[in-house]
Amino acid sequence: EKAQEWEVALQLLSTMLLQKVLPSVVSYSSAISACEKSLQWEMALALMAAMPFARVMPSQVTYNSVISACEKGSQWQSAVFLLFSMPKARVDQDVLSFGAAISACAHSHHWRSAVRVLKLNAADVVGYNGAVDACAKATQWQWALTLCQNSDFLGRSFALEACDA
Repeated sequence: EKAQEWEVALQLLSTMLLQKVLPSVVSYSSAISACEKSLQWEMALALMAAMPFARVMPSQVTYNSVISACEKGSQWQSAVFLLFSMPKARVDQDVLSFGAAISACAHSHHWRSAVRVLKLNAADVVGYNGAVDACAKATQWQWALTLCQNSDFLGRSFALEACDA
């Protein structure tokens, strides 16, 4: 059952450390992914914070999993912070990074933050739809329509929803 996968993943990491087997970035990222799927965003953040102490640097996959965990936990500020910290850690941001951060803003009704993140990387339909969704949830129909006009993507259903509100 997915609800317990994160506990098993943490046990495996603990066992590795106890037996003096150094976990790799894949080991940590797998445990973080299990936390994300089980809505354990705090544990995902804690695992990522522990990685440098084990001399393991987070990868793009690690960051994306933690950003997604924050999205699912309605932790938009943490998601955006992690997105912006990626370049400082010399980790490339990708459409998944931006999409998850935008979606975290949308889920928390922070449309301004969603639009700001979108402006940094307006590369895909997920990002546009996430920002339009954030505007729709906040009944910011003017912004939703503006985003739709500036995009070739299919955010129009969200814009119509914003106008309906």
